[in-house]
Amino acid sequence: MSDSNILIFKTARRYSQAEAPAKLYEAAYKHLSELAQPWGLNGVPMVPLKEVRGYHSIGINYTKQSRASPVKAFWFGYMTRHRTGLPDEREANDDRLHIEFYPNKFDGEWTYLLDVVFPAYVAATRPYAARLVNQDIEVNDVFLIDEVGDGSPNPAFIDQRLGVNRIWQANFWDRTLCQRAFGLTPEQIVTRLSGKVANCRIVDDGVMTIYSYERMLAADIHRIDEVIKPLLRK
Repeated sequence: MSDSNILIFKTARRYSQAEAPAKLYEAAYKHLSELAQPWGLNGVPMVPLKEVRGYHSIGINYTKQSRASPVKAFWFGYMTRHRTGLPDEREANDDRLHIEFYPNKFDGEWTYLLDVVFPAYVAATRPYAARLVNQDIEVNDVFLIDEVGDGSPNPAFIDQRLGVNRIWQANFWDRTLCQRAFGLTPEQIVTRLSGKVANCRIVDDGVMTIYSYERMLAADIHRIDEVIKPLLRK
């Protein structure tokens, strides 16, 4: 497994008919406008949300601020609320925040990314799941890639609303996902992982885990599951 040149901060929030996308977006923007660029939107004018009937989703993209910036893409995605019925219980119907960046262009402290930036994304979007993803590893988790590069769906892949396929360097799981994935409470996870990871703490009604404050290569990321998942088995 080669190392991806792109890492992605991802948050996922369950669809709720009662929550208007405009209100969720306004609250997230307000929170992230307090976070410095390029990771936040401080000093960046708010891009209007344009909701169009007949479309199931809304995307709000923020233009890359400079060629030197490590951030490649910064966008919000919301499901529209014009449906006659609730959508299926699956991650395809989540509201999202998605920030792609080039780790080779980032010359700052990883402690800042994981102790300041990542929690800010969780606070801004109040998700049920958030993670720092290696793009190549995630693609290989979702698809079975053959020798010629074609892929078929991986039958072992679990919808992220129902479980955790992989434990990443940085993770957040809300109380419901903790129970679905591990049969544990956030408090029990903190107890089990205390001293085994760089940081593990209760955040709102969930748990945030930081495996390491050093940049991790693909081989190191693959080993996280081997270390942590046995500790979370009932």
